[in-house]
Amino acid sequence: PSDGVALQLDASHTAVAAALQEILPPVDAAFRTHWDTKVGHAQDVLSSTLAGWGEMSEAHVAQAVASAYSDFIFVGNGLPIRHLEAYVGTLRVPVYGQRGLNGIDGLFAQAAGMASVKGRGLVFVGDVSARHDIGSLERAAQAGLRVVVLHNGGGRIFEALPMQDTLTSAHKAHFT
Repeated sequence: PSDGVALQLDASHTAVAAALQEILPPVDAAFRTHWDTKVGHAQDVLSSTLAGWGEMSEAHVAQAVASAYSDFIFVGNGLPIRHLEAYVGTLRVPVYGQRGLNGIDGLFAQAAGMASVKGRGLVFVGDVSARHDIGSLERAAQAGLRVVVLHNGGGRIFEALPMQDTLTSAHKAHFT
């Protein structure tokens, strides 16, 4: 749909980034140093906090996923992507995802297709997302993907919704 489109860019992400660098003011060096210091401090606090937990948690899994060798990470929606953002600093490989029907259909199939172009990949999804594309799990294996499924009882992202307290157990059974 083109209604209301003021500007449409058809370019690679590198071309867009280069164009933005030309028109945006440079980042102040003092601010960048201050920002990097704060990020480093936050990562130190997070690492010491997780070390104190002493047991495997979803945060630990996200950190293990981020540190595993791969050319890219394909992440499912829900908690996996939020855990990567919350518990991992800067990622050293590109991270991809999708927004399909409910954001969870076809994740293994899409990641397998990406692996044919991008190389060795790691897929990090929740258990509900995994069930929605279980038929493509063999294809993911054939593509050489490593798959990490966060098995936490399914649909835990829904616990964060504001309406969570108003849902009955019947609602919860049908929406996870």
